[in-house]
Amino acid sequence: MEAVGRNAPCPCGSGMRYKQCCGSLAAKGGNPPETDVDGAPLLDVAATKEAAMAFLENGRLAEAERLFRKMLAHVPQDFDALHMLGVIAAKSGWPREALRLILEATGVAGDYPPLFDNLGRALLIAAKKSGGIDKALCPDLIGLDTPLRLSINELPGLLDPLPLVSIVIPCYNHERYVVEAIRSVYAQTYPHIEILIIDDGSKDRTVEMINGVLGESPFPVRLIVRENKGAHATLNEGIDLARGAYIGILNSDDRYSSDRVDGLVRLLATTGKEWGFSGVKFTDAEGAYIQNGQDAYVDILKGSLDGLHSGNSITIGFAHFNYAISTGNLFFSKALWTRLGGFLDYRYVHDWDFCLRALGYESPAILDEPSYDYRLHGENTIGEASGRPWLETVEMLVTWGRNNIEAHQGTGLRHHLIACARDCAFLTAGHGHLVNQQHLIELAESLLGKMAPDAA
Repeated sequence: MEAVGRNAPCPCGSGMRYKQCCGSLAAKGGNPPETDVDGAPLLDVAATKEAAMAFLENGRLAEAERLFRKMLAHVPQDFDALHMLGVIAAKSGWPREALRLILEATGVAGDYPPLFDNLGRALLIAAKKSGGIDKALCPDLIGLDTPLRLSINELPGLLDPLPLVSIVIPCYNHERYVVEAIRSVYAQTYPHIEILIIDDGSKDRTVEMINGVLGESPFPVRLIVRENKGAHATLNEGIDLARGAYIGILNSDDRYSSDRVDGLVRLLATTGKEWGFSGVKFTDAEGAYIQNGQDAYVDILKGSLDGLHSGNSITIGFAHFNYAISTGNLFFSKALWTRLGGFLDYRYVHDWDFCLRALGYESPAILDEPSYDYRLHGENTIGEASGRPWLETVEMLVTWGRNNIEAHQGTGLRHHLIACARDCAFLTAGHGHLVNQQHLIELAESLLGKMAPDAA
């Protein structure tokens, strides 16, 4: 056999130069590739895998795929080749092939958590192509947990005595917006309201601005000024002091429409539900409504809210998107807040967590009209940098799935929905290994059997 030049393509088929592949192994004292009866080099699997992984890490999917398939031809049940080819298929938009390959790898590997994370990601991609995660996780429940949505015009009036509603307004450094927020409560058409305002240690003129409009209130109003304790603690403090049967929250940079409280009281009284929320409008810093196409982030939020119209499970939907959008859009009985133990200690997702735990008791009622104005002004807490909101979201979803589901276990539909939503939360957060492995495999096999071949 002729000597291979150092700069020539490596005869093992890795796609690398000989000096960077098998030649490098020989220089380090490793064994050169074996040869067949004709003296041709056999595939060096280790070197080929190393080269393929390098291509994959650099986003060169076609070259990585070629080498992994060469490995698979040499060792038909090679776990790394099957697994990585499945990952490449998912990245390339071939969800059926991704499921097939990763499922085959599960039969080789046994218990390997990253494999099940990737199986979960492939399942999510395949489910989206096949009509949604609802159908993939619990097709038997589609249509049985659809959102209960009503327009204010469909709701009957209320009979006396009217229930007292407590509006809790937590404030922090919102001197530009707080007066407009408070006045939107003053303008409510519902007559039986009390207002509790807590300033959470503002360092600007927020308290001064609040004091300037307290005398305008048509309702009983109380202001508490204290040091900073954080959003969840401020909410819980205000709700604990509230005397109302129902609780509304208003973030001090947002605002209500004038018929919001009337509509939500009638909604819960009519449906017998203990919690709900309304549609949302988005405004800029000056309070002007943001129209479609004017803001990419708002367009994403509006697209996600379309899930409320899908007719699918709202419980599962809530596992991967907060349809309420904001704490200030929540409206609930004080009895439910007590039962849930209040808001938990999350900086960014205490509202989302509250909704998920409330779903353990019942699905919400939704007022179709957009009676909550959510203001985007560049200083919203959720917009903070460094990825911390996303990290907290993952922590919240996993904690909810592990620790909070069991507290609400029951029988029948609600228990099954929560179990499915828990698995959806794990998959959406990229933690497929936390789903029961056999269940995950069964889901993937079932979906694989229903899918059409990937488009070329």
